[in-house]
Amino acid sequence: MINSIIPPNGSLKISNPLVTAISVKSISKPDMYELSQNYPNPFNPSTTIKYSLPEDSKVHISIFNTLGQLVRELVNRQEGAGYYQIILKADDLSSGIYYYNLDAQSIDGKQHFRNIKKMLLLK
Repeated sequence: MINSIIPPNGSLKISNPLVTAISVKSISKPDMYELSQNYPNPFNPSTTIKYSLPEDSKVHISIFNTLGQLVRELVNRQEGAGYYQIILKADDLSSGIYYYNLDAQSIDGKQHFRNIKKMLLLK
């Protein structure tokens, strides 16, 4: 699995072909944590998930099926404040409803954010 990540400093790391994560540079940093609805939804075979971090944070994004079983871990790392998007390639998943969860904890431990969204894969 390859994961292409372009963090705010512009360096590139590769580790997962089913997920492509892109940091979107911005002049200002976000005012609050946010997890956007994936687009398109329903999707086949790929979709984009956007999120924002107002503080440097430990970020964990996972996908679960309707039984609550972990299907895929998309992100599990420390990220700087900014706007991000992930392009999820779901060629290996079957049609159905999935949930994606963003869990972010600020590095200083003062802020914690968790949000879950539903997405539909139609093949």
